Amino acid sequence: MDSGKYSCKCWRRGYAGADFKSPESNPVWIKVFDHSPPPLFSVSPKHAVYSSGEFVTFTCSAPDNRRKSKIQFFSDKRLLHLTLSSSVLVTFTHSLCLSPQDSGNYSCMYHVVEAGREIPSQRSSSIFIPVMESPPANLSLQPERPVYIHREEVTLNCSAPEGLAVEGYTFFKERREQSSSELPRRELGSYEVLHVGEDTTGNYTCVYWMLCSGQEILSPQSNLVSVAMTEPPPPPVLTMDPPSGELDEGGSLQLTCSANGSNPDRRFHFYRDGLEMASREEGSLKDSSEPGNASQGASVNILQAKPNHSGEFACRYEEESSGWWVPSPWSQTVNVTGESFWGRVQFLVAQTHFSTGVCAV
Repeated sequence: MDSGKYSCKCWRRGYAGADFKSPESNPVWIKVFDHSPPPLFSVSPKHAVYSSGEFVTFTCSAPDNRRKSKIQFFSDKRLLHLTLSSSVLVTFTHSLCLSPQDSGNYSCMYHVVEAGREIPSQRSSSIFIPVMESPPANLSLQPERPVYIHREEVTLNCSAPEGLAVEGYTFFKERREQSSSELPRRELGSYEVLHVGEDTTGNYTCVYWMLCSGQEILSPQSNLVSVAMTEPPPPPVLTMDPPSGELDEGGSLQLTCSANGSNPDRRFHFYRDGLEMASREEGSLKDSSEPGNASQGASVNILQAKPNHSGEFACRYEEESSGWWVPSPWSQTVNVTGESFWGRVQFLVAQTHFSTGVCAV
């Protein structure tokens, strides 16, 4: 160690070879300090690779409780952040919003005051932070179908990976010339609601955006989703047999749902008072459709008809298109009121306008 007391004296050589020595000077005490031990340096969260826009926190922990005058955080050899202090705190932190140019080695050091001087510690071990571009957004449709009906509501959902401080989302619609038009920004939600029509069909993408140290960072564009439109098939017609509605009590009342067109892939559904009719209803329902004729229509028989079979009846069907069953509009509704007279049942039939949703699936 070089710490200790230092002094000096001089001499001169006189005539006849005689040396004359001066008295010893006043002493000077020199105290030499070793560099303080390096701090412990860590980062949270700890990943192998970081994404642009992700926040990290660096922690610099001194090994003792001596008073610190300043703490320095470094990116490679560049001073990243300086904290002036007069504290005996052991732990200091610095948070950073990462961007691709922030890739590099990070470290820290601290300074203590000894005998009126700032003594730097040794530099901490370094941590390498690799920063990649943000992952692309993910765009999905709800409901997800290959084709949508005119005026149907569909929602575009744009999502970002977890852990990112997302400020908002932007949706893009691809034009015919392959350029994209930006839809109004959504700063509070990650969805866009469309009502399918000629002006809303097409291809869509989205991005999310973040604020990083005051700078706006856009993610790469998401996957592309397509909104295609088809017109719904024509509404069916619901008829009843016997047309008069008069039959013996316990007889059979037949309902027939007929559709135009030649699509061989159709499924028909009958409804009473808003609920789909099923054969399990007291064993009173029988499917009377002829095999192979489902493309034109379908019928059901209400067996052992009684006055309590009154209700509001309607039907609809589905056609297969591009792997999806496209529902038709509703048929007109048929209001049936049953009364019993001397062993006969009279069903009063009133046909109304085409339904717009009185009977819900």
